[in-house]
Amino acid sequence: MASPKCAGRMIRVSISTSGKVAALSPKALALFCLLIPHFNSRGKMNGNPYFVKGQVCPLIEWLDLKSIEQCLIEISAKTSVKWFDRQGQRYLHSIHWEKHQKLEISRLGSDTMPSYSNIVDDKSPTSLRPLAYEDQDQD
Repeated sequence: MASPKCAGRMIRVSISTSGKVAALSPKALALFCLLIPHFNSRGKMNGNPYFVKGQVCPLIEWLDLKSIEQCLIEISAKTSVKWFDRQGQRYLHSIHWEKHQKLEISRLGSDTMPSYSNIVDDKSPTSLRPLAYEDQDQD
């Protein structure tokens, strides 16, 4: 969830020309866009489908729990927003977050959520430093 001090995040115009975003189904695209303001300053959030339903899209009837889970699988497969499990808990991590959100390092706060470990070393001083990329496309 976004910091209580922050009203949300910015969606950059580059989303309009992203091939990865364009490859999403209509439902997954809608959920992808709705997720953005809810990410914390490190591009992470609780990925439990019940949390996503209750916080991100509580009034959208056509995004039910089954649809949300299917959309999260699709989003994770097609974009740099990864849905993953860590010790029985589900998380979302936008692994290229720093490319799309310009936040002062001094204002980021502590990183209390796990990183998508196939991309980022959880033991690094900041989880914003990718060690290896699966894909170099912007998302």
